[in-house]
Amino acid sequence: MPQEFIEFIKLVGGGGLLFLVFYLYHKTSSAQLTKIIDNNFKILESLINQNSLQIGYLQEIKAAIYSNVWCPYARAQVNGDKLKNE
Repeated sequence: MPQEFIEFIKLVGGGGLLFLVFYLYHKTSSAQLTKIIDNNFKILESLINQNSLQIGYLQEIKAAIYSNVWCPYARAQVNGDKLKNE
């Protein structure tokens, strides 16, 4: 095994060996970065969907507050109406 490794170094030289190490390192790190980026996009998509859902709920609450359907006592005071219990 060591003799074959020495023959390989003689054949490709130091530059070739350095290039081979760089290529293997770059290939593995690129694959890891691709997995990380894909995972981040999945998380971002989930956050966007959750944010849209929360915005929808907040718009419903805002509409209910502006139309004053959420509190009959406050609606009666604003409109000057009497409540049914009074």
